[in-house]
Amino acid sequence: MSQPVMTVWEVMEDHKHLDAHNVIVHPNLISCNDEQYTTSVGPSSLFWSITNEGDQDLVLGLPLSITGATGRFEIKSQPDEVIPPGQESIFEIEYSGLESFEVGSLVISSNISNSINCTYTLNAGPAICGPISNFTFF
Repeated sequence: MSQPVMTVWEVMEDHKHLDAHNVIVHPNLISCNDEQYTTSVGPSSLFWSITNEGDQDLVLGLPLSITGATGRFEIKSQPDEVIPPGQESIFEIEYSGLESFEVGSLVISSNISNSINCTYTLNAGPAICGPISNFTFF
């Protein structure tokens, strides 16, 4: 059965590079329903890419938003609503926390049949009491 296939990647905007086919090489795959950790003591940004690895258009439920963390996480730029097969769309998450530990949730919904929404738990602050994962602010 043809359908879209969504993967989500962390993109270090100032470090992304192209492979021999002019495709962006991503350093970190972020699994659906993953929990991400980072340390940050001031405003910082993060770029994620949603890639359609299927053979039908991927349609996202927009706008993306982050709940919790009393507004400390914000989607600064939205991904494209429709991502054709083999294409990607990059969006920016901004963290404006200063001195306290913050937790937020990002939900990505799509038109993938028999698929649940992907929920990402974002943890940020000056010190993290859990394992440091691949969610890195710069």
